[in-house]
Order: sequence, then structure tokens, then C-alpha cells
Amino acid sequence: MSVLVLTSVFSVFGYYVYTEKQLDDAYEARYVSYQLVGQLRQTSDDLTRMVRSYVLTGDERYKVYFQNILDIRNGNIPLPDGYFNSYWDMVIVGKLPAPSQDGEGVALLEMMHAAGFTKEELDKLASAKKHSDELTALEFEAMRLVESATTDIDANRLKAAQMLLVNQYHQAKSEIMKPINETFLMMDRRTLNAVNHAKTVSSIFRAIFVFVSLWAIFFMWRVYRALHLTLGASADEVHQHISRIGGGDFSMPIKITSEQSKSVIAELAKMQDLLHSHDVERTLAEQNLRLNKKLLVEAQHIAQIGSWSLDWQTGDLVWSDEVFHLFEMDEHQFSANYEAFLSVVHPLDRAEVERVFKASVANHESYDITHRLLLADGSIKWVHERGTSDYDAEGNPVYSRGTVQDVTGSHYTEALMRKTESYLTNILNSVEEVIWTASAPDFKINHVNAAIVKLCGLSQQDLIEDGGSWMNLIHIDDRVKARLAMSSVFGIGRVEIEYRIVLTDGSVRWVSDRRHLIYGEQGDSAELVCVIRDETDKKLAANADRESKERVIQMLETSPIAVRIATSTGDKVLFANKRYTELINCSPDTVMGRNPKLYYADPLQYEALLAQVNSGHSVNDKLIQLIVENKGPVWVIASYRPVHYEGSPAMLGWFYDVTDLRQAQDALLLSETLAKQSLEELKYQKYALDKHAIVAVTDVKGHITYANDKFSEISGYSVEELIGQDHAILNSGYHPKGFFKEMYRVVANGQVWHDEVCNRAKDGHLYWVDTTIAPFIGEDGKPQSYISIRTDITQRKAAEDKSNYLALYDTLTNLPNRRLLLDRLNQALASAARSVRNGALLFLDLDHFKTLNDTLGHDVGDLLLQQVAERLTACVREGDTVARLGGDEFVVILEALSEHDVEAATQAETIGEKIIGKFIQPYQFKGYEYHITSSIGITLFGKNNLKSDELLKQADIAMYQAKKLGRNALSFFDPKMQEGIQARVDMEHELRKALDKNEFQLFYQMQVDVADRPVGAEALIRWIHPERGLIPPNEFIPVAEETGMILAIGEWVIDAACAQLKCWETDEKARNLTLSVNVSAKQFHQVDFVEQIKAAVSRHAVNPMLLKLELTESALLDHVEDTIA
Repeated sequence: MSVLVLTSVFSVFGYYVYTEKQLDDAYEARYVSYQLVGQLRQTSDDLTRMVRSYVLTGDERYKVYFQNILDIRNGNIPLPDGYFNSYWDMVIVGKLPAPSQDGEGVALLEMMHAAGFTKEELDKLASAKKHSDELTALEFEAMRLVESATTDIDANRLKAAQMLLVNQYHQAKSEIMKPINETFLMMDRRTLNAVNHAKTVSSIFRAIFVFVSLWAIFFMWRVYRALHLTLGASADEVHQHISRIGGGDFSMPIKITSEQSKSVIAELAKMQDLLHSHDVERTLAEQNLRLNKKLLVEAQHIAQIGSWSLDWQTGDLVWSDEVFHLFEMDEHQFSANYEAFLSVVHPLDRAEVERVFKASVANHESYDITHRLLLADGSIKWVHERGTSDYDAEGNPVYSRGTVQDVTGSHYTEALMRKTESYLTNILNSVEEVIWTASAPDFKINHVNAAIVKLCGLSQQDLIEDGGSWMNLIHIDDRVKARLAMSSVFGIGRVEIEYRIVLTDGSVRWVSDRRHLIYGEQGDSAELVCVIRDETDKKLAANADRESKERVIQMLETSPIAVRIATSTGDKVLFANKRYTELINCSPDTVMGRNPKLYYADPLQYEALLAQVNSGHSVNDKLIQLIVENKGPVWVIASYRPVHYEGSPAMLGWFYDVTDLRQAQDALLLSETLAKQSLEELKYQKYALDKHAIVAVTDVKGHITYANDKFSEISGYSVEELIGQDHAILNSGYHPKGFFKEMYRVVANGQVWHDEVCNRAKDGHLYWVDTTIAPFIGEDGKPQSYISIRTDITQRKAAEDKSNYLALYDTLTNLPNRRLLLDRLNQALASAARSVRNGALLFLDLDHFKTLNDTLGHDVGDLLLQQVAERLTACVREGDTVARLGGDEFVVILEALSEHDVEAATQAETIGEKIIGKFIQPYQFKGYEYHITSSIGITLFGKNNLKSDELLKQADIAMYQAKKLGRNALSFFDPKMQEGIQARVDMEHELRKALDKNEFQLFYQMQVDVADRPVGAEALIRWIHPERGLIPPNEFIPVAEETGMILAIGEWVIDAACAQLKCWETDEKARNLTLSVNVSAKQFHQVDFVEQIKAAVSRHAVNPMLLKLELTESALLDHVEDTIA
């Protein structure tokens, strides 16, 4: 029964879908019919528009498009993809391509026949096509009239335009549109009836489908009720419970009512209860097992003890996680057997471990061993292993188990302690002092170093066993004092004493004994340390020093030289011999403790001497003036040394009295002063001259007999090297040979010579001097020698050279600037005229250089210009010139090219291509990689007698032609370029006069509706030139756009259009026609554009709704914000 119900539902639904498809087909047929009729109408309109456009403009494209429309309608070429009403508008503006001539087309009437048009409809459409063909003949005649070869082209064009605008033409158009409109009405009724019939059939089957569906729903509801009683719940609910229980979820109880007691869900509830009890018991057992295992693992990890077991029957070796951790192994990669375990044991311990383990198993004993492991990374770990075994009734091993503990830390700690103890013992045994320690509570000696043997002959063990043996060595006279001091250490914590010991051979030695206590954590005495040093040599040296000092003092007392010792601060006398007291006229008692500074005539001199001595330096034979009471000035020659006196730093001084000698010297100096005074004045004059000027004296043969230090300094030659040489040693080669001949001629005649000379120094560098040479005239009236006085002007000459360089070269690129370029270009023109060889001028401009400056900054732009200059220089020959005009413009002068123009052009082109290829390579600067190209203009010179500025202009014109070719190109100057530019200038000049002379005229292209009724016109501007005739817009509109004259022309067009609307108001047929005017982007973006339109409409009093302004896409997209506003 269920199958029958479902079959009925699907059958009715299938018929219902079929009727809906029939309805969609009817709608589709109606839509296609509308499209085909509309296309036929549009074809007629497009043909009219194309023929009128061709007649008015003469543009061949419109004629081609006219033929394309006919071919598409007649099926000669295929219909373009995406064909729509404005298709030809998009083709004209270049937005879509023209239709393809390849492939087969289908005639429009054949497409209508295939779309189901009736015979009556097709007959009317055939009549419309016949009239259209007749009108096409007329349109072809108008186009032929335009193309006829007559002198009055404009008259033919106007006549052809009249053929397309007369009533006869419009009546022919009406004959075409009438049958098309009748066909449209017939098609509309036919397709509408088909749609309505399909709707009726579809509605009937829709009602049948709804009835059958309701009946099927009722049947299925009854089946569902019976199934629900058997299951005890819905099928979904039962399925959910089964899925949940099958997944192990017993947490949700199943509630059973009395009606469900014998259902499937009741049995399911019993099964869930049973499974739940089993699951609870299993979960508790697993939790206990996991807890015990976790505790065991944690305990092993804390103690660093792992467990293992070995099954002797299977050979399986089982390790706990901690064993794997200790052995640093991955349990998934370890092969668990006894042989694998042995491979981890250190090779030196492996045999012993295996022996101990096997002996334990054989002897039924447990074992205990410490050994090493050699880990995978090469490191060594120490472990302590214990184990035991279980046996069967026959005594065979069944199961072995044991533990492994990481003892690496304790093992190395013990070894380190033993090593440290040995190290410290060796250190103590190497020192010369005797060191021993004693510990609480009895402070018995427990350690003593080996120095005890060297000091007194006792062995270390003797002293440790009998501490009193040291006391027996102490000298009998010092023993009581030593015992008291040694006992006091327990009260004061630290004690130091010196005493004597008597050795077994009877010799006596002095020792210092230092003892101190080390306290424990509770503050009680824990350790006593004793350090005993042999002081015998020190005592003997001190006694020797004392005796030596006494002998020195006695010697100084009897010395004839005045000697004094003062403190290091210099403010107190510590010792003075008899001669010193006599020198300063003071008694011995008075001088001791006195400040020596009081006797110095210049106290500051004494302080300086004191500072020098305290810094560790000696002062020798210093002449010093002393002021002595009752004696006056005393002059001495003094010397000073830093010394130690009685254990403290001090200053030793000794003095020779030279007062008599000084007085004799003063008298001698006074007599010499007057003699030297006159010489000093001359000396100062010579000094001033030597500091400022280079002075040299030569003999009549030119050999240098005198040179001052300034001459030596600037030339690099020593005075000794200069004497005997002539000035040719300084010849730089800069001056011509006649320069020095003239110099010698002048001075040889007894005259003074003056000029600027470039010399070469010893190290090779050049320097400039301003030179004056004067002769010394002898009694015979002839020069006996010559004196030259020079001043160094090298810096001045360098400044002049730099100034000249800056005037002629570009400071950024170091290339010639415009001034030097013009000079070299004039020289090149003169050279080319003399040699009859061609030259070439290349004008380069970098493409999009402004973009780089705006994005990366002017500093990066400067770096690029410098690299461009380097590449340009590398591309040309050595004799050629590369110059920078400014900005990103460069000029290259190529000289000495071929005499033949073609060969010379080829040579210039080769270098130009080389430059372009060089520029394509990327530029690197400051982490950037930049690509830039150049446009190059080339012009030849040599036979055209042009001036430099004219050549630059030609090369500039050629460069801009290269930019028009797409940039990254070169172009030669062509006189036609000049003519084109001149023609453009002439047009601009005449265009400015055209408005004033009223040479513009508006033509009007009719616009019709679907019924071919005139609805308006489009205003088309034409320039009627008095000499050149009709000038089409594509020739003068671009010039007007560039010069800005489009604004005035556009304003004139608006005004003329409003005037024409005013004229049409008087014609009943034309008064409601609209007039469309094209508006340029510049005109539209004028601030007062709206005001201009309002003013024109108001001035002519026309209806503003009849004036239509047509804007290009670019006019809307430029300055979007202004457009919206």
C-alpha cells in the first residue's frame, strides 16, 4: 500500500513539473520573439545612423559598419557574441571590437522562422525587408555621392545629407516600420495566448498534486502511529538510546510508563541497568590500579630507582619508566632483552656485570654491584644495581627481578672531595710556613703540613702524636712568654708572638707564631689554626740595616757637601749634616724639625721639586737661590732623590755652594747683553720673514747657497739637501720652456722678476708660490748672487680652480654643465665643418623620473642621477662629451663620425642602443632596486650649418617623438616633425581667430523614436575655414583641448544651441524637439559651468528641458567628488 501511495505522488508530481516546463517554454518563446523583432527594428535604425555619420564625417569606419550590419541581417557573417542595442556605440568608441568576418551567419528572417513565427507574420516581415533593401539602395547612392571625385566635396556632402533628411527618406522608413509594428502586434497576441494556455494546464495539475500529497500524508500518519506503539517511543528516541548505550554512556535513565512495559524501549532500559552495574565495578578497579601505578612511578622517580624483571622462559626484559629515564632511552625503540641491556653497560664493566649476575643466578643468591653505563650521546652514568631470582622445583631460574639506582651525583661528589682534599694538601705542603690545625674539644693536632720538617726536623706524624714536642723546642728564655700568649688565644680569639726555637744541632732560629680560633654555628670554639713563619733572615737583615745606617750617618756628618733629609711632604727636616747647618747659617738644634721651604727664594720652585721627587723621579744639578738670614742670597747646585728613612718615605738633598761663581757669571752676562741687543732686533726681523716667506740665495750659476726652514718645510727637502742644488730640483713640468728662460734673462740684466710658479715637492705633490727674485749687484755692476722671496699661494690657486670648475661642471654628477656643453658644441661644429666629418647630438630624458622622486625622495633621485652619469660616460668614446642640462636631461656630443650620412646615423644609433641597453639594467641604492628607461632624440650635424641652439631644439623634438613611440626608444630628427609642430602652432593661431570671425557652424543630426518619429537632434560642430574649407573636429578639437580654447568654443556651442532652440519654437513641428550638446571634461569641471548654462538659457528664453548635455565617461570619472557635488 505504501508503494502505491508513493508511486501516485511521484507520478502526479512529474506531470506537474512537465506543465511548469511548458509554461517556461512559452515565456521563453515570447521573450525570443520580442528580441528578434526588436533586433530588426534596431538594424534599420543602425543603418540610418551609420550612413548619416559617414556622409557628415567621411569616416570610412561608418561605411564598413554599415555593410557589416547588412551582412549580419542577411546571414553573411555571424552575429557577434553579446550583441545588444548599444553594440555599435561601443564599437565606435573602441570599447568593443568590430564583428568577425569568419564563420557562418544565420539570416534574421530564418531565425524568426525557427522561433515559430507564423506564415502571415513572416510575410509581413519579408515586406519590411523588401522596403529596407530599397532604402539601402538610396543610402548607398548617398555614400557614392560623397565619394565622387569632384572639387566641391563639401557641396556633395551637403547634398548627400539632404537625401537622408528629406520627406521621401522618412516615408521609406515608415514603409519599413509599418509591417514590423503589425508583426509585433500579431506576435504579441500569439505568444500571450500560448502563455495563458500553459498557465491553465499548470494550475490544474498543481491542484491534483496538492490533493494526492494530502492523501499520502494522512496514510503515512496512520503507519507512524502503529510503529510508535510497538517501539514504546519514537524511532528517533529509540535510536538515540541505542547509540548512547552502544557508546558506553549509561548516565541517562530510561523512564518506562505502564503502557510501555511490553515495548522495545522497556527491554532496552533493563539492558542499560545491567551494563551500568558492570561498568561501575570495572571503573573502580581501573582507578585503583592507575593510582597504585602512579604512586610506584612517583616513588621510583623521587628516589631515582627503577625496577626491572626478566622472564627466563621468554627472554623478555621489562623495565619501569624510571629505568628508561635513567638509561635515557625511548621505550618504543628499545629491544627488551638481556643482550640489549648488556650493550648499554660500559665496555670496561660489561664482563664484570655479566659475571656477577650469572654467579648470583647459579648460586641462588642476590647480588649488589655499582657500574657504569655508556649512553647514546657518549656520556657516562654511574648506577647501583641489586637483584634476586625465583626458581622452580628443579632449581631452574624462572623469574629474575631487581632495581637500578642513579648514583652518578654521589659518585662524582666523593671523587671530587678526594681530589679537592689531595689538592689542598699539596698546596699546604708547598708553602714555606708551618700550618697545623687542632679540633675541639681537646684541641689535639690533627693535621700539619710538610714545612715542619724543613723548619725544625720534626716529622708530621711526630707532631700529631705529641703536640708538646713543639713546646720543648722553644728557647728556655722565651718559653714562659710563649706559653702565656698561646693560652690567651682561647680568650681573645687571635694572637701573634715572636720567639726563638733551639734545633737539635744547637742552632737558634727566630719564628713568628700566629694563632686564631674558628667558631662553630653555636658560637663555641670549633677549630684552632696555627701559622708559624721562619723570621731568622728578616731579623738578621734588620740588624744589618741598623748597623749600615749608623755608618752612613757618620759618613754624612763628616762630608764637605751639605746634606739634608726631609719628610716626603717636605715640611720638616729629619737629618742635616754640619755642612748644611753652615750653609743656612743655623745651629743643629734649630734646623731639626724646621720647614726647608723657608730658605727658598722661590717657594713655588720648591713645591715643584717636591712634586717631582714624590712622583719617583730624581732632580740633578738644579741651580737654586736660597735666602739665608744674615748672609743674603746664596746660590747652590742642588740634587734630590726619593729615599726611605727610618721606615718612612723621605727626600734626600745635597747642595754645592756656587755663590761666588754666580756673581762672576752675572758680571759677564751684563757685558754681553749690550752686544746682543742689536743682534736681537735683526734676529726678530729674520724670524718674521722666515715664518712668512720662503727665502733662498743662489750664486750666479743658479746653485742654492742658502735656504731657510720655510723653504725646507714646503719643499720636503732638508736644508742640507737643498744647498748646492739648482732650482731645477723643483721643476714641475707645468710651465713651458720659454717661461724660465725669460726669468733668467730678466734677473741676469739686473732687474727684479715677479710671477707665479708651480713647483713639485720631494713627495711629488705640486704647490704654487708667488715669487720675487732680486739680484745682488757687485762693484762691477753685474749680479753676484740672487735672493728669491716666495709666498705659498697653493690654497688660493685651488680656490680659483674650484671656482672655475663650479662654473663649468655640474656639482652632482661632475659632468659638464650647459655652459661648457655649448662651448664644446660650438667647437664640435667648427671641427666638423673643417674635417667634413659628421657629428651627432643625443638628447636624453629619463622616463618617469618624477615618480621616483615623489616615492623614494630627492636623495635617492640624486643617487640615481649619479649612476646614470657613470653609465652614460661608460657608453661613449673617450673624446666624446657627456653633459647634464639639468633635472633628468642629459646631452651627448659624438664627434668624428663617418663622412657619409647613413653610416654616421648608424654609428650614432649604435651608441644610442648601447645606452638604452645599459639603462635597462637595474639600479641599486640604499636597499632599493629600481628600473628606469630613457627616451633619446638624435640629430646629425656637420653639413647643415646650424647653430648650437637649433641643434638642441631638433634633438629635443626627436626626444619627444621617442616618448610618443612608447618611451625606452630612440628617434632621429625628421624635418616633418618640425613641419608638424609648425602646423600645430599655425592651427592654434588660426583657431584663436576662428571664434572672432564666426567660422564655426553647427550641424544637426536627427534623432527618432521606435516609430521613426523625430524626437530631437544632436548638435555637431564644424569649422568652415575660408581657405582650407571644412575642417573635421578630430583635427581641431585636440588642439583646443590642450590649449584650453575648448572652454570658449564650448561656451559658443551652448549659446548657438540655445539660439537654435529659440528658432525652432516658431515651427510647430520642431518646437518640442530636444537638442543634445557634447560637453568636454574641462568645460564640465569649470566652477561656473552651471552658471554659464543658466545664463545661456535665460538669455535666449528657451525651455531648459529641451537642452540635453551629453558627458563623456572621462568627464564623469575625473574629479568624482566635484561631479557628485
